[in-house]
This record gives sequence, C-alpha cells and structure tokens, in this order.
Amino acid sequence: MKNLFQILQASLRVIEFNNRSGFFPDSIISRDNFLSILTNQKDLPGIRKYIILDSSTFVRTIEKNSTDVIILNEPGLSQLKALQNNYNAIFFFERITILNLISIIYFFIKNTLSRRQKYNGLYYYKRGKQLYFYLGLKRWRPLRKRTRHYLSPLIKIEDFFQNLNDQNIKYSLLRWFEDLPEIQSNEDIDLLIEDYDLEKVQKTIDEQPGTIPFDIYSKTGIPGSDFQSLPYYSLSLAEKTLNETILYKNKFKVPTRENYFYLLAYHAVFHKGENSGLQCKKYKLQITNKPDHDYLYYLKQGAKEAQLKVDDFTLEGLHTLLELKGYAPPADTQYKLSSQNNYLKSYLADSHNRSEYLLKNKGLVCFIAREKIIEHGLLDELKKYIQKEGFTILKEKKIEEPYKIKFIQKVRGGNWNQGPWPVSGGFPEVIIVALDVYPVEPTADDVAKHPGITNKRIINKTEIRDFINQCLPDESKWFNGIHSSDNEIQAVEYLTLAGLDENEIYTEIAKHKKAFSTEYPVINVLSQYSKRAKVELISFNGKKAVKKTFKPMCERFLANEIEAYKLFNGKLPIPELLETGDNYIITSYIEGSKPLGYKIGINTLKKCLNILRQLYETGYSLLDFKPGNFLLDSNDNLYLIDFEFLYKYDVKPSFLNCYDLAGIPETLDHSIIPNNHIPKGTKQYDALWYRFTHVRYDELSELNDLKIFLKSFQRYYLSRVNKLLSLINKKSREISKIIYRRLP
Repeated sequence: MKNLFQILQASLRVIEFNNRSGFFPDSIISRDNFLSILTNQKDLPGIRKYIILDSSTFVRTIEKNSTDVIILNEPGLSQLKALQNNYNAIFFFERITILNLISIIYFFIKNTLSRRQKYNGLYYYKRGKQLYFYLGLKRWRPLRKRTRHYLSPLIKIEDFFQNLNDQNIKYSLLRWFEDLPEIQSNEDIDLLIEDYDLEKVQKTIDEQPGTIPFDIYSKTGIPGSDFQSLPYYSLSLAEKTLNETILYKNKFKVPTRENYFYLLAYHAVFHKGENSGLQCKKYKLQITNKPDHDYLYYLKQGAKEAQLKVDDFTLEGLHTLLELKGYAPPADTQYKLSSQNNYLKSYLADSHNRSEYLLKNKGLVCFIAREKIIEHGLLDELKKYIQKEGFTILKEKKIEEPYKIKFIQKVRGGNWNQGPWPVSGGFPEVIIVALDVYPVEPTADDVAKHPGITNKRIINKTEIRDFINQCLPDESKWFNGIHSSDNEIQAVEYLTLAGLDENEIYTEIAKHKKAFSTEYPVINVLSQYSKRAKVELISFNGKKAVKKTFKPMCERFLANEIEAYKLFNGKLPIPELLETGDNYIITSYIEGSKPLGYKIGINTLKKCLNILRQLYETGYSLLDFKPGNFLLDSNDNLYLIDFEFLYKYDVKPSFLNCYDLAGIPETLDHSIIPNNHIPKGTKQYDALWYRFTHVRYDELSELNDLKIFLKSFQRYYLSRVNKLLSLINKKSREISKIIYRRLP
C-alpha cells in the first residue's frame, strides 16, 4: 500500500474536492500547485488556497477542470459519476468510506471495462491518529491536446490578461467579453492567439490547477489549438483580427467593431450553422442544439455599431457576404466543417449539383507535394506511387510566386502544420495534376469520413504517405508530405491557384477519356477496383468476349499481357487472344466461369500449383499469383488470367523459393510489382492463399500426405468457429456500449 502524501509532495498539479474543509495540512494547501474546492464554509484553513462552490457547481467542476491529480474526499454517487467524464486529469484518488464503498466498486468496474480508468493501487493517508484509505486510478488512454484550458480561480481575470499584455502577447478575445472581468457560470472565454505566442499562453494558464474555462485557438490551427483539426477562422480574417485589436476597459485586447461583426458572422455560419438559430432561406433544416445566444440580435447590433450596411441576416446572406469579403474558409475547409454542420452540408450538396466540374472533369485530382518531399529527393518516388495507385499524371508544376502565398492561404485553410507527425511536411512546393479515367464511387461511410469526396481511390493517399515515410529509416523524421483535393471542384480551384490553365487540362482529360472508352457493345462490367485497367464483357463478332482496356501510362502492363498470351498459347490453360489495340486486348470468354471460391480444396490447389510450375519452367513469374487470377468453368477446368506483372527471372530460384510463393525481393522496382501489402517476414503464398486453402507454405511439398488434408480441414472449420465467435464478440461489445451509456 502506498502513501498518498508522496503524491501530494510531488510537483504535479492537484485539486482536492471536499465537502468539509481543512483536510490536508497548510504545508500542502499553501503550494501554488494545490487547490481545494469546498462546499462547507466552516473551519476554513488558515492559508487561502481554496474556493467555495454550491453543490451543483461543485459536481460540475469535478468534470471540468485542468489538473494532473484529482482527490475526492468523501465522494458521493454524483461526484463519482462526474469523475467518469473528466478528460484532463491523469490520476484519480477516491477516499473509501463505509457509505460509498459499493459506489466506488461499481464505478471502478464500469470504468475498467470501458477502458477509461485503470487500477493504480491502494493508498493511505495518515491525519493525526486517523488512517484514511484511497482507491488510486489512472487514465487508461494518454491525454490528447485540447483547445480547452482552465485558469486558476485564485488568479483574477484582469491580472491574467494584464500578464499577457506585459509579455506583449499577440491575442484577441473573440466574443461575449462585454461583462469581463465577470464571467457567467455557463460561459467560457474564447481567445485567438498568434502562432508564435501559443506556447507562452498555454504555459501561463496551465501553470496552476484551474476551473475557469478558456478555449484557446491559434491563427493557423496548430494541433491542440484547432477546430476539428482546422484553423478556427480563415487566415485572412484571423490575421486582420490580430493586427487590429483595441484595448477594452484598459485591460483586454478585443476586435474592432467591424472585425467583431465578421468574426461573429463566421462563427454563426461555419461553426454553428443551423444551430445558430439564424433563418435559412433555401434548405429545410432542423435545429439539433438550442442556440446558446441570440445571434440575430447580436449580429444586427454589431452591424449597426460598425456602421456596416447588411441587409440579409440569413445563413445564405452572411455566407455570401463573407465570401465577397474574402473571409470565408476555402472550399476544402468548408467540406470538412460540413461533417457537423447541416447547413454547410446542404449548401455544398447544392453546389455539387449545380457545378459543371464534377462531370466535365470527372476523375481529376491534384496532389500537392510539400517541401520535405523535395528536400529528401522523393518527388520521383511519389509520382511513381501515385501512378501505381491508378492515377495518370497530366502535369506537374513548381508552385512559385506570385501564386505561392495565395495557395498557402487558400488550401487546407492555411494550416500547413505538422499535425500528428513528428516533423512538419512544410509548405506546398509542387502540384501534380492527375486523372483517374476509371474512378470508384465512394460508399456512404467514405463520404461520412471524407466529406465531399467523389472518388474512393483518393482515400489511398494515406498509403502513399506511409510509403514515402518508409523511405526514411528514422521514424522521428516522418512527416505528412502530401495533400490532395477531394473532388473535381477542389481540383480545379487548386490548379487555378497554382497558375495552371484549366482549359489546357480539360483538353488532356477529354483526350484520355476518349481513348479509354469502349466502342463495342458492353454486356457487363467485370472489374471493380482495378488500378490499371477496366475489364468488360462485350459483344465481339456476335459472340461474348472480354475486353481489358488499360489506363494511360500503363502500356508496360498491356505489353506484359500481350507477351504472355503469345508465349503461353497452347502451353498453359489460358483464354484465347482475339484482338489487340493501342491500349486494350480482347480475349475469349470462358462460358460459365467464375473466380475460385472462398474454400479451395487441396486438389484444386495442386492444379493451381501445377499451372504455376509450368509457367515457372519457362523462366517467368506472375508476381501476382493469387486465387483471383484463376477461373473455374462448369466442368471444373482451371484457366489462368491476368499477366500484368509478368516478370522474366535473371537467375531462376528453386520452385518453392520462386517469387510467387516465397515473396518478391525488395530490390525490384516497386512500380512494376503488385501492391499486395505482404507483411515483412511473411511468405507471399501464406498472405494470399492460406485463408482460402488453410495449407501453409511449409506444407506445400507434402500435399499428398493425408495429415495435411486433415489439418487443412480442421483449420477451415476452426476459422469458421472463430469468425462466428468474433461476430458474437462484436455484437456483445455493441450491446455493452448501449448498456454502459444507460447505466448511471
């Protein structure tokens, strides 16, 4: 059992919540890092390091404060419940009594199962001759940076701001500051800070345990001072606000009357949306949260005081006004804000429907290579990987003046910070204009996670980022090196901002799309997520046939296909090559054929391996040997298809060590090999075949052994059982979450 006094003597910030006063000695409560919050005004300690709260505010403050350690002395049910929702403290100590023992055990079990808090030991504290016992808990997950901070209630509001003024901190209060230094119990103080002053302000306010809420936002949305991972205001409005502050009551830096109006209008439209209570002329919107202020009144009052002529105070009217003034956030930022703003969601959906760019430039995307990509000499690798993900590069251009400053301000909301990465990727350096002639429709979940996205393939930029960072062995130097547009409207905006000719790009798009079109009657589309070609069932000379049309810049893969059909015709069970063109092949259709199913028996596996061995004997590798590349007809005949990655060995390894089974060497150019995401140290066969065959790589030489058959049979049914148990576990977790939310 540990002594709580050791925690009290540490340099951690501590808040003690106590229904009675004077529990800890003066030597503890006199320290700057200690705060007592009490409800009883009797027997107060001699050294003033406490505040008195009414019972309801007392409980609410347990949930909302800034400290490292919370000590609950004599906690009741309401106090223990409030502690569950504290997101700032690291350590929690609950004093155990006979009256609260059951409640403490209940919340301990509940929070442990929900992974909010975990056991951190039993503690004791000796006070005179009396011994008290505490349950020690620790936050389960690490703290994340937040905009919300709390000032010590022992520091006067006016003294805090005078301290900021004395340090020449560049800041501005944002709204509802008229009554300062008084602050209502349900209000907080919103601050906008210049980036280079952010750390000073956070350090000043976090020095002592606090209970007075501040929301602190940086100019460019540095992590922990952002709004939904975005800057709180557009860069133009934020800079103007910080550069033009006035002193209010000789203490507080506030916006000019004009800037105050635009800040409030921005807040109402882009942060609150329909929940601002402002009228919306065009869309039927339902308020989900009651407005916290009468925004219409304050906006009208603000316009009058600033002597601004504003006639339309609807959401659309203010949105248009902010656009005209250059204060509205860029389009890509508005899409991200729309995830929690139904007005913006409706507005952007309407813009989509009216925009000609979505259809005219379908498949267009702009990738932005940031400074670190160029610094590490990775631009060529980046372009290779973009092409590998299914995009055709139309043009690239270095972003230079006079375009660069505006590009920085208008893209990503002006936020080019490091984000969650160890190092910042830097400012935009090169724009890569690309086209996906065969875009993939995003799912509803994709759109929910990435508002405004029109091509599922764009989400793969995460893989591109990971690939770039894998080129750097030192993880402490990893960074977010690329950004991209999420739809064609944004893409056109990006290329225009970079000084490129939209019409020139459109001419390229039209040329590639025409070449990719199919002139033959299409019966059915057979490909789904192909990165290099589309596959269609067509009518060819009165018969069914399969046409495979390759994307621009995929000529290498087309050449591999043609070479394979010429080499292996009559030697391997493959379809017949009927016709070739500049960017396509047409092969015979295998009537009644279908890809290999979920369960592949050992006999079928042996047939597949036999076909692979025949190909291997000719000195070639598929590099992409997987069940999906085999068709099974109605007579159980196997056919091999898809030779895009055909590779001729320089030095042929043994069959079991061939690239299709053992794995592809890292020395091969990544742009000519499939992106199968084989875990390091895993055999390629195990990664691509085991879940279908339940036969391991090291058992391939023993396929005629009955024991291997029995093992594969057992593994198959065990996998089915595990899958069922996993489903049951998932459903149980969902039910547990529902029960948890409804528990007191």
